[in-house]
Amino acid sequence: TSLTRYPYVTDVVGNSARINWGTDTSQSTGSVTWGPVSGGTCTPTNTVTATKVSITVGKSEYQWTAPITFPSSGTYCYRVQLGASDLLGTDPSPQVTTAAAPGASYSFAVLGDYGAGTTAEANVMSQIGKSPASFVVTVGDNVYNSGTNAEYGDLSGGNLFPKQYLPALGSRPIFAAEGNHGFTQNLPYLQNLSALTAAQASGGRFTQESYCCTSTISGSHNYPSAWYAFDWGSVRYYVLDAAFADGMG
Repeated sequence: TSLTRYPYVTDVVGNSARINWGTDTSQSTGSVTWGPVSGGTCTPTNTVTATKVSITVGKSEYQWTAPITFPSSGTYCYRVQLGASDLLGTDPSPQVTTAAAPGASYSFAVLGDYGAGTTAEANVMSQIGKSPASFVVTVGDNVYNSGTNAEYGDLSGGNLFPKQYLPALGSRPIFAAEGNHGFTQNLPYLQNLSALTAAQASGGRFTQESYCCTSTISGSHNYPSAWYAFDWGSVRYYVLDAAFADGMG
């Protein structure tokens, strides 16, 4: 009952991955345990401490993230904890696979203008979850209308984190661009859909920056610099956000 956002994966770069989830505020320490999948079985024995930020989704919650560097390519299982409590209970351990090696064949899915919390969104997520897609790229507008954490939601409601939406993808990594819906209220995007490792590895940016004093800006405003690249198989993908705030004219 402490788990408010089911674990999901972002930022798979080479042999690393970022595990993300949400909880209530009943405890203030979190971690991920993980281990390699071998012969179809997996016992997570390695532990990584997670970091948290405070968010508001109708009530106070924590958003957690834990970057993991695996010792080699392959498939790994993981579980998330709040204090000493296993948040997944009787659920099987999710699995994440590292980026495909050069020369490998694979498919991926692309989503855009999708985060309105509709039946159609749930249907598309379900189809991707049943597909062979290795990862998901978004081209923006991950939640409508403003990109707030309340719109992102959690397992109890909202436009992205209820079980019929993002959790339906399983542990497929998601690489997300921002888009104009959420560009002004951008901190939840940077926290929830982090690509910090990819940005650092590719010479990109994934942070808030202050903009001031152009002809269309009155005073200082914080906007995201969020652009990066990642490799999968023999292909290099570039995530470039070309949106700006709706009020900029």
